[in-house]
Amino acid sequence: MEKKNQIQLEPKESKKKGLKKKYLVIFIFALILATIGIGYIFSRSNLSIQSSPSGSEVYLDSEFKGTTPCVIPFVIPGIHQIEFRHEKYPPWKKTITLSLGQTENINADLSDNLIPNVILVCKSKLSTADATEKGLDLKGWSSDCIYAQNEEIQLSGIAVRPHPEQNPNVHLSIKNIDQNTLFSTKEYDVRIDEDFTYGNTISSNGFPSGNYQITATIPSGQTSIVDFTIESPADTNIRILKQLVEDYHKTHTYSLSDMFVCGDMATDVWNMVKTQGINAVIYVGNVDKDITTIQEANHVWVMAETSPNEWLALETTGGFIACNNQQICSVNNPRYYNGWKFNNPLELKDALDKLKHPCSDGYILGNDNLCHQSCGGNTYCTGNSVCINGQCRGCSPGYYLGTDLRCYKA
Repeated sequence: MEKKNQIQLEPKESKKKGLKKKYLVIFIFALILATIGIGYIFSRSNLSIQSSPSGSEVYLDSEFKGTTPCVIPFVIPGIHQIEFRHEKYPPWKKTITLSLGQTENINADLSDNLIPNVILVCKSKLSTADATEKGLDLKGWSSDCIYAQNEEIQLSGIAVRPHPEQNPNVHLSIKNIDQNTLFSTKEYDVRIDEDFTYGNTISSNGFPSGNYQITATIPSGQTSIVDFTIESPADTNIRILKQLVEDYHKTHTYSLSDMFVCGDMATDVWNMVKTQGINAVIYVGNVDKDITTIQEANHVWVMAETSPNEWLALETTGGFIACNNQQICSVNNPRYYNGWKFNNPLELKDALDKLKHPCSDGYILGNDNLCHQSCGGNTYCTGNSVCINGQCRGCSPGYYLGTDLRCYKA
């Protein structure tokens, strides 16, 4: 029985020793791994990254690492290139040197790379083609502006500047450049939005008609200047009339000095002026010399009322306006204000027809400017001749025409 018990104890003792060796190997392996891991961790560096604006993409040695704010762990010590990218800012780059086990804090302000600049424009009355020709792709905005009195002045622009928390505004200053002492310079501060745009609408109440200049300034000192015009109702009418007659002249050629041709041209322009809501009449006269009768007239033009009882002439055959104000009109000819006035094209047509055919039906205007009875078409009988069956019949001097249509000696 004792031998039997000894034989049973030997395997248990051997198994126990094997387990101890196994656990020892595992412990040693784990200790080695732990030592290596701790060494790996303490031999690396970390980056804690923030930016303004947040949401910027972060690249470390050209490899994307996330968007700010973020942490990049376990970075090999040494020299690295870090870059921030944002759609509204230029790239922000920096070379950094990391020490063993160091945690580097980086806070990048992407506005540091912005070049300060300011652009100012105002709402344009130019066509899209005109704006494109001027190099402006601003969807109807331009640097050429005309406003009627009491119309709102609409301004817009782009202001590239340091971060908005530091310099949030653009300063606007408006002055009159016509030396108008009744107008005091006006100042405005307009906030710049996050996308670098700004805009403002200014009432023109209290702005006398004239020329103005507005200056936009950002805190870094950069400026942008735009000129604009405030028009009185009369100024607006004058500008419209001047442009209208110039445009008409570009597409219509007056090659024949004929009163009836220029009458047709005056009729065209009269209709255009009335369509603009401006009062107009048609004049017949002579701009080269003084005349006393309408029969001496050789020209037709349009007179337009720019303001109550204030008129200027539209020379449709030459494409210019005429008046006694040299600041407005390049031509000053008082004969444009003298002539025979007609309120509409129908009245003009009747007058021209009478000039062309001044005699009643069946009569012809003779060389003596008198009306004579027609004798077959456009002929009439002169002297003592008479019209018989559409022919003029008469006798030589000293003879007379008898009832039998023969000539007899007087």
